[in-house]
Amino acid sequence: MMSTEQKILDASNYVFLQNGYHGTTIQKISDKAGVGKSQVHYYFRSKDNLYELAIKYAADQLLSFNVAVKEDNEKALNSRWFIATELRNNKVVFLQVVDKLFPGDLSGIFDSICE
Repeated sequence: MMSTEQKILDASNYVFLQNGYHGTTIQKISDKAGVGKSQVHYYFRSKDNLYELAIKYAADQLLSFNVAVKEDNEKALNSRWFIATELRNNKVVFLQVVDKLFPGDLSGIFDSICE
């Protein structure tokens, strides 16, 4: 059985990858996870913390795309779409989170997605 924390994390990744930062709400995440908003806040404290985890998830999916098995290709493609969309719509915040998660200059890697 999946823990409440994992349900929220999976739902958060899905909602962020589908809607981006601005289109995602704690309510959408809690609805997708089947839990109350208070549980989302209890486990993750804020939308920004979940956004950071969604970026890490998307980056991990994208960076492992070359070794992904066929079933995971959809996840990698969704991750690519999410990153490209966030770079267009929310670039400053997105790159601040990327720099926090991946110290060093990885912004060029993500910028190449938009080309």
